[in-house]
Amino acid sequence: MNSKDKKIHEEQSIDLLDLFFYLLKKWYLLVACAVIGAILVGYMTYTEVVPVYRSSSILFVAKTGTIESIYDLQLGLQLSEDFVVIARSKPVIDTTIVKLEEMDGIKLSRGEVLGAISVSEMEDTHMIRFDVTHTDPKIACDLCNALTEVMQDQIAYIMSTDKPTIVEQAEVNPFPINGGVNNRRQVMIGGAGGFMMCAVILAAIHIMDDKINTADDIEKYIGATVLVSVPYDKAQTFERSTKRSKKRKKAASTPTNK
Repeated sequence: MNSKDKKIHEEQSIDLLDLFFYLLKKWYLLVACAVIGAILVGYMTYTEVVPVYRSSSILFVAKTGTIESIYDLQLGLQLSEDFVVIARSKPVIDTTIVKLEEMDGIKLSRGEVLGAISVSEMEDTHMIRFDVTHTDPKIACDLCNALTEVMQDQIAYIMSTDKPTIVEQAEVNPFPINGGVNNRRQVMIGGAGGFMMCAVILAAIHIMDDKINTADDIEKYIGATVLVSVPYDKAQTFERSTKRSKKRKKAASTPTNK
């Protein structure tokens, strides 16, 4: 590589150390953008995200009081899988809607109830778990208990036995499942995003700036050595410029003799 190509390569390369110190000088802008990003994301998070609450209950579905053999135990274990499907059937959902309306005076649609409930079999047990989510913690609790009571009657009817035992009733949960840590994380992401966006913009401005500002720039781009530099006083320059402007205005306003 000859000296000319080397010079062109040096001009096109990015001095990362110089860029780092340039960004370091602009730390106040980086911090300000990070704070603004965190505030914006935090505002959007706390105003647009609706808190959702969850209540849960557990029901024991084995043939209590009538287990006579290992076959009955296995039958109860197999039926627990079936009851997961039955819990989402139309008769159970409709009865749950009626019971919830009697409890809270609130009538939900089938779609709302199906979207709110989650039924799962607890592995290797005779139990099923009901999870209900809603924006109102009391409705979530009452809906879960209503569904559990309806399933008690349905299971007793299907198995021709006594009502199964409620192992755990739903309680009002005052803590939303989509709050706390998730919100803090989003705020941190917003702050980091604002910081990075500001850093990219400043880096682009610095890289694209091809003006000669220092003696080092003269040596770098022109290849000449600076022997003497005259300090530039902005105040004096502004004062001189103002005086010249006043003189021009005065001369323009003075009438000329014919």
